[in-house]
Amino acid sequence: MKKGNGALRFFAFNLRFLIVLILISVLSIGCGGSSDDDSNGDPVDISGIWDCYWPDEVGTTEFFTFTQSGSSLSGYWYDDDEGPLELSGTISGSTIDVIVDYPYALTWNLQATVNESRTEFSGKVVVTGVLNGEQPIHCVRRGGEASDNDGGGPIDEPGTPTSSTGTLPDTGQTGSYTDTFGEDSDYLINPPSYTKLDAQGNDLTDSDTEWTMVRDNVTGLIWEVKTGDGNIHDSDNAYTWQDAQDVFIGELNSRQFGGFSDWRVPSVKELSSIVNSGTYCCAMNTDYFPNTNSSDDWSSSGYWSFTTNASDRDVAWLVYFDFGDVDAGSYVNYDKSNSYYVRAVRGVQSAFPVFVDNGDGTVTDTTSGLMWQQETATERRWEEAITYCEGLSLAGHADWRLPNRNELQSILNYSYSPAIDTNAFPYTACSSHWSSTTCAGNWTYAWGVYIGGNVSSHHKRNSRHVRAVRCVQ
Repeated sequence: MKKGNGALRFFAFNLRFLIVLILISVLSIGCGGSSDDDSNGDPVDISGIWDCYWPDEVGTTEFFTFTQSGSSLSGYWYDDDEGPLELSGTISGSTIDVIVDYPYALTWNLQATVNESRTEFSGKVVVTGVLNGEQPIHCVRRGGEASDNDGGGPIDEPGTPTSSTGTLPDTGQTGSYTDTFGEDSDYLINPPSYTKLDAQGNDLTDSDTEWTMVRDNVTGLIWEVKTGDGNIHDSDNAYTWQDAQDVFIGELNSRQFGGFSDWRVPSVKELSSIVNSGTYCCAMNTDYFPNTNSSDDWSSSGYWSFTTNASDRDVAWLVYFDFGDVDAGSYVNYDKSNSYYVRAVRGVQSAFPVFVDNGDGTVTDTTSGLMWQQETATERRWEEAITYCEGLSLAGHADWRLPNRNELQSILNYSYSPAIDTNAFPYTACSSHWSSTTCAGNWTYAWGVYIGGNVSSHHKRNSRHVRAVRCVQ
């Protein structure tokens, strides 16, 4: 559940506790009102990822990952502030009982109904304990298709985001900055792709000169387009972190901008995903995102993310579109009471990484489909890091490479401090790691990702830690 200003906004004040019991009672509707159990009496299969929304809260998405073996359940609950949190429980028919280990002491009772296609459920969470109350919730099976009212094919309505699959867009860097093979531009995996949308969410052509929104065809997210005409979308409008949600996002949703009322402030990873590392000042594809502020005055030119700094709850992460830095207080004060720019987004929130330890010195992120070298290699200069990864043979694989900045940032979990899962990566140096992406604004620099969460550039002659990656086939 979303907590604004360090508080449980649902309850209007903040109390820290130890354990949350989440009792999920999922009531199913079948044909003719019968149970939605499998015909052989087996429990309903809920394996996978379920994205959950709090309709009363602006700009939050959290999710469950369920692994099911018969009637036994395991997995994680991913909270905006605290996840991933381990869960275990059972399922009987369509009723689920799940325990989630949580740093608070509350009992959550989720009462919900699964739709006929078993792709979503809606209901309410009844909270009991020291705090008491209830709040509506809606969860959608990731990758599932919604059906129309007649039970027919998938709904195809203008402005509908593509379901998020965890696919990472390339950085947009296509230029070559070294003769050593293995830099960012040597690998074309998921090239950035955008579609202009009109005010009703209809697709436009690239040649259209007036558009209101942009769909990222890789991530499926839909972004607000900024203007320069003094209205609510004006690029010069700045807000405190809380006002970005309550005032700006609240206004968009009350107006049903684009025909929708689920706009939110993006997470830091989502905002960073639209950085174009092939350009600078502005580090953005201005063919689709005009009127983007890209001043190098860091005291005022950043864009708010929804993501709070885990080590300081009064600070939030910002992204700068002059070069593409991601920061939360290294150089200036990013206290939430300061005013910065904001760009609205809608769609399924980008997932937390879900790691599987392969037991052979590698870890697979099942969200992105990337396999990672588990231990951090010795510090190397940038070109040496590229050569090391290209020549690495590990766990029977020889197609390792140095990750680009988007891939390297993807393994961070900003709800941690430092922002790394130490169970998956127990020997990670708390320092910067090289990416294969050159800083377009200064070719002698390349992007590094700090385990604390920052993304910044470093001179290629400097030595930084190295972690190789490969795509899982």
